[in-house]
Amino acid sequence: DVESRGLGDVYKRQKCYAEKELPEKSKRGEYNYLLVIHYKNGKKTIKIGTTNNMARRMYEHLGAYRANITVCWISPYFSKYTTLRVEDNFKDKMIKEGYRWIMNDRFEVPANMKTVKVKVRKEYEIDISY
Repeated sequence: DVESRGLGDVYKRQKCYAEKELPEKSKRGEYNYLLVIHYKNGKKTIKIGTTNNMARRMYEHLGAYRANITVCWISPYFSKYTTLRVEDNFKDKMIKEGYRWIMNDRFEVPANMKTVKVKVRKEYEIDISY
């Protein structure tokens, strides 16, 4: 079950949900993450990103998108170069597969889409059925 993990109600309306505890700020590398953004229009939007501080980044997303978000996946930490390469490869793959790209590495996907694959060193199949 998805439950709120302490990020609070930043704008009295938007919340961040996560399957597991968000990792502490990393001094050793960066994380990739995948979100589902729950816009009120009902369209499913996913976003891939990179950060070394998950809690701070989720607060920023709540403010920028003014929508509830669900953190679907957080990678192990990697080098900054690796995380940026993962983002670029995912973006290229999604565009090639015909999904609508929205600025800031977001994609509009069908509402019934259940999983998406992200390849880092191994391929991760991520549940986006939220």
